[in-house]
Amino acid sequence: MGTMEYMSPEQFDTNKFGIDGKIGVGVDIWSLGVILHELFTGELPFGNRHEGATHEQLLFKILQKDIRSDLEDVPEPFRTLISRCLVRKAAQRARSARELIDYLDGKRPLSPELLSEELSTTTSNVLTSAEKKRHLLRSLCLTPLYLVWAAYQCQNSTPPQPDKADALTELIWWAVPAWLSVCVGVLLLVMLLLWLL
Repeated sequence: MGTMEYMSPEQFDTNKFGIDGKIGVGVDIWSLGVILHELFTGELPFGNRHEGATHEQLLFKILQKDIRSDLEDVPEPFRTLISRCLVRKAAQRARSARELIDYLDGKRPLSPELLSEELSTTTSNVLTSAEKKRHLLRSLCLTPLYLVWAAYQCQNSTPPQPDKADALTELIWWAVPAWLSVCVGVLLLVMLLLWLL
């Protein structure tokens, strides 16, 4: 079954919300939507038993709550991504991870109407100049954050014991992870730049 906060409507009522009365991969798409909602808003969309919500309250909210107001401050394309994951009827929900990636890549239009019950058939394979700049800016901001995090992890790891380590071992302990982190960050940035150009 799973943790109730992340369970999809068809897990409670297969006939009403499932596809042909069955449960499929849509339950994982729903759970991803719950996780993304939590990441962007700081809260689970339908409540949390650890914060006092009852089983019945969670069930009611999963089956009834309109989450559009929760997503007002979530930036696109993540707003559309979350809304496509949290469509109650599995047949109208995003059908695959590929569809969700297409929203991120700009290959599917972003719907102005949240939680739309209809799938859009229009696709666009070209990123606009503004979208490219926005992706580049995000990457330029995230890459240094990754590098700082990686350096912090290296600094907080436990070095070899001084009496057991020679200078070369100590140099390898500190330098190799730091340089690997820098290389990964630079590689990520270069790959994004090549993708955008």
